[in-house]
Amino acid sequence: MSYAGKSSGTQGSVGARAEERTRQPSPGKQTLVEQAFAPPVQQRAPGQHDRLDHGAASSAARTAGAVQRKEGKDDAKILEHQASLQGTDVEIPALEGALLATRLETVKLGLLSQASFDAGLALSQAMTQLQPAVSAKATVDREAQSRAADAAQQLFAALQRETAGDKNFKDVPSMVPSSGTTSQNPYTEEVRATTYFLFWSNTHGLGSWLQKLPELIRQGKWTDAFRGYRRLLDGLDLWVADQLRKRGKGTREEATGNAQQHYAQLRTGLEQIADKHATRLPALFHPDPQTVEKEKAAGRPAADTIPMNIYFWKDAADGKYHLYDLTTPSRPHEQTVDGPPTATMMNTFFEEVARYPEGEVHFTLPGGTVGVAATSGKTRWYEWVGYAGLAIAAVGLAFVTAGASIPATICFAAGAVAGGVSAGGHLVDTATLGTATTTTIVLDAAQIVASFASFGAMSITIRAGGAAAAVAGSRWFVPLVGTAAGADVVQMVALTEVTFKELTKIQNGAGTPEDKQRAMAVLLTQLIVTSGLTALSVQGARNMRALSGKPLEVVEQNGAKVLGVVGDTSAASLGEADTAAAKDIRWQMELKNRKLTAKGEPPRYPDLDAAVKQSMSAFEAAKSRGFPYGFKDKAAFEDFGKQLKESIAGKPTPNGGIPVPTGEAAVHGSSAYRPATDDIDVALLVDQEQFDRLIEQSFPKEVAKVSARGIDPLRMTMSDARTAAEKTLANAVKTGCLKRDKVVPRLSDVRDKLEATTGKGVDLSIVKRGGEFDHGPYFFLSGSPSPP
Repeated sequence: MSYAGKSSGTQGSVGARAEERTRQPSPGKQTLVEQAFAPPVQQRAPGQHDRLDHGAASSAARTAGAVQRKEGKDDAKILEHQASLQGTDVEIPALEGALLATRLETVKLGLLSQASFDAGLALSQAMTQLQPAVSAKATVDREAQSRAADAAQQLFAALQRETAGDKNFKDVPSMVPSSGTTSQNPYTEEVRATTYFLFWSNTHGLGSWLQKLPELIRQGKWTDAFRGYRRLLDGLDLWVADQLRKRGKGTREEATGNAQQHYAQLRTGLEQIADKHATRLPALFHPDPQTVEKEKAAGRPAADTIPMNIYFWKDAADGKYHLYDLTTPSRPHEQTVDGPPTATMMNTFFEEVARYPEGEVHFTLPGGTVGVAATSGKTRWYEWVGYAGLAIAAVGLAFVTAGASIPATICFAAGAVAGGVSAGGHLVDTATLGTATTTTIVLDAAQIVASFASFGAMSITIRAGGAAAAVAGSRWFVPLVGTAAGADVVQMVALTEVTFKELTKIQNGAGTPEDKQRAMAVLLTQLIVTSGLTALSVQGARNMRALSGKPLEVVEQNGAKVLGVVGDTSAASLGEADTAAAKDIRWQMELKNRKLTAKGEPPRYPDLDAAVKQSMSAFEAAKSRGFPYGFKDKAAFEDFGKQLKESIAGKPTPNGGIPVPTGEAAVHGSSAYRPATDDIDVALLVDQEQFDRLIEQSFPKEVAKVSARGIDPLRMTMSDARTAAEKTLANAVKTGCLKRDKVVPRLSDVRDKLEATTGKGVDLSIVKRGGEFDHGPYFFLSGSPSPP
């Protein structure tokens, strides 16, 4: 919902022209409340910006150039001015006016193009005109719909031109294989994916979801269209804020940019509850004075008065009231209560739900009563129990690593009980506070069942003296393990629903693109880890059922002790595919498949498991005869190694540099496991120090340029590179691989001689130990030591 054009008179928005001051919308982004202050803007409407001054930040947080509150630090006046904002119906248009005024100021400073400003203004006007009909599900004005689509296209194109520089693309969690990087433009949400293979890189523009906005508007897909409209204007305002802040710290423009970011963030947060027509509840927070002094002494910004953004509304459907805290718009807090806000309710809300740090919240209730709520910032008891459970389980994991079975089981059992108690406490607390949902109830209940079923199974294990005895001697062990696994699956399903709901909230809510990416990565990581643990739990339950009632014994399997059926010899071979050699072969096959698929060709190894198994047999055969594939016999392999080392030893060493090391020269790749190999891959393995020296002598100009910018060239990333040569350097640092034609001294002629000798293609590279291409199996050349 947009509120542009819904206020008038002294509450009207300010804008580019006097006759447009009451019609302009604006979007939202993020900053800390302590850093929010109102910028001095030209042509501003009297009264409106003053209201925002008092509702946005404390005087302690203001910097030079910001508009000061007339009443200074008078709490009563701050609360009074907050009350004058009334609620979202007044506050959103006021924020929109302030945002638009700053955009205009940025144009005048030459920091924002007129094209971006005009297109943003036109899009806001058209979408504001369309909004009432869309909300009423009535027929929309076709002309306004067409103008909105055209303006969306123009704004994206203008913003894309302004922000097209590589420096505006920031690294984000990768969407491509491990040999690539992903970057995003936070202003247009454009994504680029760059893949690397040795010294070759390929960058693909994956576009932006916002490019679909014109078509969404034309098709009348209004939910997505209004979401995209807000996100596009979000990007525009983030660009405005960043451009202003480039004028330097302590400048008037920096203060204006910070204010723009805060107003934008708050505007986006308020839009989430705009249809509730919420009322503002005036409130401000006084942190504990000792805490403030400690923060100031440490050189960190600290405010002794922080105006808050608290709202409430009544749900017409069930008559319940909702308390809503947007003081930090990217992390709102909500509680459902039975009646209008009271002092007792607010005390509970600030202490138990929003859980403010130690200090005091001063607030004014709807009837005018002033209240004070003390906050402690204390962690809830069940959270301490939960943390203790994690710690105990971690100790158990250490015992498992050390091989102490029974002590580990005791620790895991204690951890399971702690987790169940924690879930029970959370369930009771959220039900009492009115913050429980169906999903949280299911999660808590499932965790309680899983925890105590696990405790029961582990208790039997302890009494029996081990898992084997527990399976054989107790009829309750397998059912308890199965119950725990079933509860884990229920938790997994509930958590998946929570995760995707939260991902949607993050994407549509307030916050910078960087913060959104970080939050989404954390959520997805949690889900992935939980999925893995659940899979292990289910697999464990299945294994227990399969072993139930059979005679069991502990056998040696690939250096580890495992539980198996007496007389079953097949277990000893089950781990073969997990050996280091098999993992390296699989990695190489997957890389080959990706390269072929990228070129539109079918993968060479469609059935990886079968291919790895077959290749391991071929590798064992090559290993037993003492030389890899691609050579007539062992003598030919030894001559190859001698020629390689002698040729490299004859290369001149650069001044101040080092010779190319050949102490760990080895053949790897398909020659190690593919009888029909058509090329020979040679790796000159080096340690970190040797690799760094080779980098410095191979890229002297690029190393000097990067160092002059204050960046360590030996630890640089692709985003640090400015030229093609610097990207080659960055890729070598990232992958830990130097090709024959990039290293100094050059080794291309050595490669050519080896190809003439073998009649096969030869690839020659310097490979850093532990780097991306340090993958065996290796056949070390004559005179080279075997790996440690």
